[in-house]
Amino acid sequence: MVTDQTEPKIYSSKREIYKDYKIAIKFIPDFDVVEKSNYPKLLAEIDQELGAKMRKLSQKITLWDEHRTLPSWSYFLQVPCLDDAGKEIGLKFVLLTHETGLEVFIADLHYYADFARHLAQNHPVVTTALSSWALKKGFDAAFSGLVSVISKRWTECIDPEGGWKIVRVAIRTEEKGVMEMPFSKFEISQIDCLLQRWELIKHLSEVNQSCFGGELCEPKLHDPKDWGETEPMARD
Repeated sequence: MVTDQTEPKIYSSKREIYKDYKIAIKFIPDFDVVEKSNYPKLLAEIDQELGAKMRKLSQKITLWDEHRTLPSWSYFLQVPCLDDAGKEIGLKFVLLTHETGLEVFIADLHYYADFARHLAQNHPVVTTALSSWALKKGFDAAFSGLVSVISKRWTECIDPEGGWKIVRVAIRTEEKGVMEMPFSKFEISQIDCLLQRWELIKHLSEVNQSCFGGELCEPKLHDPKDWGETEPMARD
């Protein structure tokens, strides 16, 4: 069994998370999640539908401003999938539950390259190239399944009475900016494209056309009449 059985790392701040997971995808509803108690039902649906390993890490995360602590619960998620040889591999994510939406942290290609080399070393008939291809398929399946559950189950789990839905997605990074797009235009292939070009860009705007079809926009002022977040808030 290839899935990592070690204890998940405990993070105390978003800075620490970004050291291991370079990209965060935040799913933002049209109204805030007032009751945090609504999140466990959604997380249970993710766990069940994906056959995932879910573990709660902490109940608060320190923000970029070290004097501010966000009362967001953090979770470790490992989604099992099979490679072409039928061996199980586990794709890792970190989830944060905010009042302003669910944030999913994903690793960059360095993690998958290291994982591919590990697979090749432990399975002599499997080359690193084949392992990389299998991992890409695994990531696509795991992340697509995660997004599908979030999309389908959000309203019934988070706000069954009000019917609020996810309306936009924020692509967040520590060093390469924060940009947003309508959720209706978001596709898994866009993140694949971003991962492939990650080391070549300095800012997300550089792949707006090539990866996101021009749908990305800069975060706007945080105003009830506007959709978007200011840069500091986008890091919360």
